[in-house]
Amino acid sequence: MPADEPSAGEKSDIIRFGNKIDDRRQLKILVADDIEDNRTLIQLYLKHLPYRLDFARDGEEVIDSWRSRGPFDLILMDMHMPKVDGYQAVSKIREVERTEHLERTMIVALTASALKEDADRSVQAGCDRHLTKPITRESLQRAISDTVTEPTRAERGVGGPRPRVYIKRELEPLMANFIENRRSELDRLDQAVQAHDLSDIIRITHSIKGVAGTFGFARISELAQLVHDSAAEADMIKVRQSHANLREHWDRVEIVYS
Repeated sequence: MPADEPSAGEKSDIIRFGNKIDDRRQLKILVADDIEDNRTLIQLYLKHLPYRLDFARDGEEVIDSWRSRGPFDLILMDMHMPKVDGYQAVSKIREVERTEHLERTMIVALTASALKEDADRSVQAGCDRHLTKPITRESLQRAISDTVTEPTRAERGVGGPRPRVYIKRELEPLMANFIENRRSELDRLDQAVQAHDLSDIIRITHSIKGVAGTFGFARISELAQLVHDSAAEADMIKVRQSHANLREHWDRVEIVYS
């Protein structure tokens, strides 16, 4: 989008709200949709909230705005736009972030399809969440809040004394192999989460939750189940949060033989 402010009588595609709110408290959001009515509706839904909005009409404008006007806290991305579609735009943004070591921009996919296959495709392209049209004020505001808000350590229930797992003495000869195998699985899970590989995430966490439960690591099994379920829902926000909880618990747990 042009960087200059429009002259009198011209319509601006760049809409900013919350001018009376301290900029340090505003979220900077880029909204990408080729249909003017959809952009206007989002503008209405987010009116009076502490968000500063930029608008783009196709994937090319998204990439240009992200490069020239960023960083953005969030991009609301229609996945079906002319010229460059949302899938291509997201993939390009993720590629640049990786090669230039840029901080990750959170992206919510907006599509008219509620099919799981389309949600999976959005996540595979690099989106963090999938929101089905027609969107409501409540669903949009909830998606924004959930996507840009990361839980604190206290909210995740971590920190404090190290968690202990009491294992029967007869299992001690098996523990070295158990620990090594789980470490290997968790390393592969790290890679799968980084790559947004939902099928690998589901497969690995299915294995972790089963074996961990068998050996008496109930909390690890529960946390792996949460990652598994989040991946099954194609919700990468929940995947990353639950994966972080699983990783942190594993790194802190102590084994006590009884």
